Amino acid sequence: MRSLQFWIKVTRPMQALLGGLATYIVATLSDGQDWFAPVKLAAAGVMFMGVAGASIFHYGAAHQMYARKDWDRIEVRQPALLISLGGLMMFMSSALALAILPSICFWITTFNAVAVSCYARWLAKHWVTKNVVIAFVCTTPVLIGWLSGQHTHPALPYLTVATFFAYWTREIIKDYLDMKADDGIRVTLPLWLGPAKAHRALYVAAITMFLAVASLLEFASTMHGGPTLAVVFFQVAIISLAFTGVCLAERRCIPQLPRFITCSNALVLASAFLLKLS
Repeated sequence: MRSLQFWIKVTRPMQALLGGLATYIVATLSDGQDWFAPVKLAAAGVMFMGVAGASIFHYGAAHQMYARKDWDRIEVRQPALLISLGGLMMFMSSALALAILPSICFWITTFNAVAVSCYARWLAKHWVTKNVVIAFVCTTPVLIGWLSGQHTHPALPYLTVATFFAYWTREIIKDYLDMKADDGIRVTLPLWLGPAKAHRALYVAAITMFLAVASLLEFASTMHGGPTLAVVFFQVAIISLAFTGVCLAERRCIPQLPRFITCSNALVLASAFLLKLS
């Protein structure tokens, strides 16, 4: 229970670090040239604590499902401990947002905390609320980074929309892979469609993936005249996400696609960071 490997698993430190970094990068695009402005650092801290807290809380609240997974199995013997610790971290995230960030950021972090708290017991029970809520929560690193500043970058709304659809796609793929673990606990899109038609969920995922690509193409206008490496990173991300959409439509390489989406999102953020440096 208390092994280092267990805590790395439930805290997902890389996800928390990437969430905080994404918020910081977007905040630098959203507002001014001061890299170490308190608002930008606070926004990154808010997101780091929020992501880590949400992960810990969810592993405690959904411990029965994780014990049934084939590819992400973990035994949680003291779920109440994880729920308490995760809830405390999410509270601290909201408190920091209230103290330093614009009020809209506080309300977003509070919504995230409430959504995560209700997720395992209620929101995750049906695919409509499950997918939409998680896609929004995963979009908040970009959203809070954008709203914490003066909204000076005109392309950030497109990046926000692209992130939402990319993570919606990722959730549908994970639901397809988790049908055995979810059966009897949740009504995900593949289970709702039924065994004979479950693969049609992948076609829905392909549509949301191409919507993400279309939104990123609107963001691409900011890359004109930018550093070569930034342009290359962005082009690779676009190609990778488009390839993901094709794989979904053709039902190929499905277990690898969530990682493709995560890596593509990281490349987009890296290109945005390089663009800011130029």
